[in-house]
Amino acid sequence: MKRYIYIIICVLLLPIGCKDDEEIAPAYREDLLDVQTDGSGRTIALLRDDGQRFSIVSGFKTGLPADTVLRVMAAYEVSGASAAVTAMQQVLVPRIQTYAAEKIVCAPVAVTACWQGGNYVNFKLSYLTGGGTHAFGFHREELRENADGTHTLVVQMLHARGGDPEYYTAEAYLCCPLLPTPEEPFENCDSVRIKIPTNTGTVQRVFAL
Repeated sequence: MKRYIYIIICVLLLPIGCKDDEEIAPAYREDLLDVQTDGSGRTIALLRDDGQRFSIVSGFKTGLPADTVLRVMAAYEVSGASAAVTAMQQVLVPRIQTYAAEKIVCAPVAVTACWQGGNYVNFKLSYLTGGGTHAFGFHREELRENADGTHTLVVQMLHARGGDPEYYTAEAYLCCPLLPTPEEPFENCDSVRIKIPTNTGTVQRVFAL
């Protein structure tokens, strides 16, 4: 018995080595982030929600709005302060506004993920579709005063199916911007409550400003 124990201990103490020709995998990431464009509408930088900025060195996109910042889902590799982009898809970012009554449509969605990052509340949603076009928005309901004197902006997520049949499940990213606009300056506002229509009823999420 002692002999077997000794053999096992020797095996456990053997050093684990690496081959000299093994390479370290690149710092590949896939993130929901902002992309900055120049005066010609060409992407020049990735702006991550953690505050880091990376100059794009390959995988440029052109034909975008000039001198602006867009929300995208991007796959990229980082090297120092530079990024090589391998894929990029623009994400819908409807600003909070007041909609007419006939536009307030709340077809159900399923929330796969929901988090606050950067200047946004980010949603990963799934919904039933037949391949048609769906519309999303954020309707401003009211600025509510709480018992402790703070104020919460109540927002309804809108989802219009447009008669699209329910054949299969699709996924989409949707971002609610928490940046001031002329219509929604976020003055005297401490938090945002977003109401989300689901198959089991309205789900509410609160985010601090």
